[in-house]
Amino acid sequence: MTTGEQRKLIRNKIESGASPQQVYDELHGPGNAADEKLADAVRYMPTMERRAKYRTGHYVLMGLLLLAAGWNLSAWAYVQKPVNISMVPMAIFGLGYLTALFAVAKYWRRAHAYASLLAFLEVMQSRNLPQATDATGLLPVLLLGATAVLAMWLQRELTPDYILLKEHYKNADGQARMRRVVRFGD
Repeated sequence: MTTGEQRKLIRNKIESGASPQQVYDELHGPGNAADEKLADAVRYMPTMERRAKYRTGHYVLMGLLLLAAGWNLSAWAYVQKPVNISMVPMAIFGLGYLTALFAVAKYWRRAHAYASLLAFLEVMQSRNLPQATDATGLLPVLLLGATAVLAMWLQRELTPDYILLKEHYKNADGQARMRRVVRFGD
């Protein structure tokens, strides 16, 4: 099974109401070694309960991403000809925010972390630092900072980490052995 097919199967099972542990156990099978690549694929698909619990924060993040994209793209649209090369990052950030908005809406793997990184990078860019003490210079920085913090928080809350445990079992010859197993908190 290819990685894309596996992710589609995981998404379908999670969206039908299965817990991450059930999905992992079903796809992993009776093997003795923990499959961390499979565990990561299951981890980054939030359950329906977690989506419902953090829906408000998710919608706020999508609104902030839409504002950031609109702000960057509208500034790019009003550039006079010839195009100033210093305005190119605004277009790149605007398209990046639109991509992040689409990925966050679809709950793609690390979309929230991507959105957080994008907002943090734009805050760190020197053109967004307030040049004056008025609110107009500080407002974009505050909005982007809120976007970065909210996106990182949602990434952490929607996709909790699994743990690896060592468990006793008996092999085919009846010998006592230990194996690593993956356990999800949900």
